[in-house]
Amino acid sequence: MGLSPGELGGQRPWRPNPEHEVASHVPDRPADHDEQRPGSHADQCVDVDVEPAHARGDDDELQLYRRSLEIEEELGNRTGMAASYHQLGIVAQYQGDYDGALLHYRKSLEIKEELGDRAGMANSYHQLGRIAELREDYDGAMQQYRRSLEIEEELGNRAGIATSYHQLGVIAQARGDYDWALEQYRRSLEIDEELGNRAGIARSYGQIGKLHTERGQPEDGMRWNLESLAIHLQLRSRNAGLNLNLLRRQRDALDAAAFMRVLVQVAGDENAQTIVHMLDESQSAG
Repeated sequence: MGLSPGELGGQRPWRPNPEHEVASHVPDRPADHDEQRPGSHADQCVDVDVEPAHARGDDDELQLYRRSLEIEEELGNRTGMAASYHQLGIVAQYQGDYDGALLHYRKSLEIKEELGDRAGMANSYHQLGRIAELREDYDGAMQQYRRSLEIEEELGNRAGIATSYHQLGVIAQARGDYDWALEQYRRSLEIDEELGNRAGIARSYGQIGKLHTERGQPEDGMRWNLESLAIHLQLRSRNAGLNLNLLRRQRDALDAAAFMRVLVQVAGDENAQTIVHMLDESQSAG
């Protein structure tokens, strides 16, 4: 038997507002742990919760950050240059230009190291880990995420620690090391619960749901995924679309009666019908 969400923090009623709109498909560029962290492959990370609303990854944004870099260079503002290089890396990453992203992240990291900016270095190591992860270089990703985690622990940045644990879990899950991955998700979840970070909690719930599904436990996976969906609906997060994609896979893995039984148990009759409607709508749109 797999764990249930209630085992980590008590009972959480499923209470999304049925009037909330939800994305009918997975976005072209799912939210990701990119940008300045507070502190997958897209398929590996069911949530991601900190994408800035303004990020587009298009040529206009690219030109904006290039102009910003030019000004910072004229002023000799090394801190600003590091930030601009970082943002250029994010745009390149979103455009699928991983070589370009790597170049910009490394330039940003070099300046941060010169300045002794430990928090900035943790961000850079995290992004270098993301590039390695996207390239399926799991050893490289693990190394970068561990570097980021080490700095976050030194700084006492609990939000950053939670994110690093989560990403370490994602890499372990991609390798099929489910037990160690689950341990990392639990660590991340415990911190996010302490911080009241609902987006981070939804991130962990969704990823644990995906893990149980991959292990051949779709009913357990559904319970976690539905809790993640509830939070994303309440937050009006487009990551709800990723939950729906996973829920569709879970429905395919179960017979109709078992799927509806779990759905009603977790969400209640009325919400269950709403969710089925959303699933059918998103499938038609996709």
